[in-house]
Amino acid sequence: MNTILKANQSRGKSVAQIAEILNTCEMLLNLEIENQMNKVVLHVITDSATVQYTEITRDGMLSFLTKLREYVTNKEDIDELLEEVQGEE
Repeated sequence: MNTILKANQSRGKSVAQIAEILNTCEMLLNLEIENQMNKVVLHVITDSATVQYTEITRDGMLSFLTKLREYVTNKEDIDELLEEVQGEE
């Protein structure tokens, strides 16, 4: 399993990388949103990679998830996350 740390890269690049992980994994172990004190964190754990993506605002995470949904094969997983984040208004 790979753990790679990247900071301050563009949202579009992060979307592409996370979509590739989700689309090529054999097993998705965990996909969840965590609200922390001053940020929103997406946790992705697959058989081949572990990823954390952080946005400072809820709107930023909504934007990221909306873009991610365009690139992933299994859109239902992202729909669930979008509903969860939208429900926190």
